[in-house]
Amino acid sequence: MRADNFEGGSISPAQLLEWARAENLLSMLDRVCRETHLRNAAHSVPAGKKILINFMPTAIYEPAFCLRSTLRVVDKLQLEPSDVIFEVVESEEVKDQEHLRKILEFYRDAGFMTALDDFGQGSSGLGMLASLNPDLVKLDRGLVAQAAHSKSHTAVVRGLVQIAHDCDQLILAEGIETEQELKLMRDLGVDLFQGFNLARPGTLATRQYVNSQQQPASC
Repeated sequence: MRADNFEGGSISPAQLLEWARAENLLSMLDRVCRETHLRNAAHSVPAGKKILINFMPTAIYEPAFCLRSTLRVVDKLQLEPSDVIFEVVESEEVKDQEHLRKILEFYRDAGFMTALDDFGQGSSGLGMLASLNPDLVKLDRGLVAQAAHSKSHTAVVRGLVQIAHDCDQLILAEGIETEQELKLMRDLGVDLFQGFNLARPGTLATRQYVNSQQQPASC
């Protein structure tokens, strides 16, 4: 999520969310971002690839009502629900886990996958993992970086990977910025990877160009 100001500069996601919260427009911004990302992904993400979408639990006061438009967009674009993964936005402080559990349950009942972000950051991670039972667990980027230089942090990551796999969950390492980190995470059994070492954020046009270059040449 990015926006431009009147001077041509960029507005960070954190600034945009802060403004929306102050103007009581958080629910609308959350909905617009979800639906826009789905429309963009339908034209830029190759078939069969997963689409990850952040959502804000505090912006969804009633799952069945607030998420109805999102379901309509998925249906209209003929996307496979199982290819869409909804994850809790990383800046959100989850105070009502029961409310979040109901949201994730709503998504799963509709055929979507769910993800728990920034796992391993703080003390509530294991409790949330047990109560929310997400399909995908995203390791916190700070933990990933520390594991590359610390045996104790490496052991923590190894243990978290084992816990996730024991719960039949996929695990993704965030913030992969070096080949050393990528190799270590692979050796520890991590399933998926995300970070600047693999790809940088870009515009829709950039993503479409990259995908076109990856397609096999036609005769």
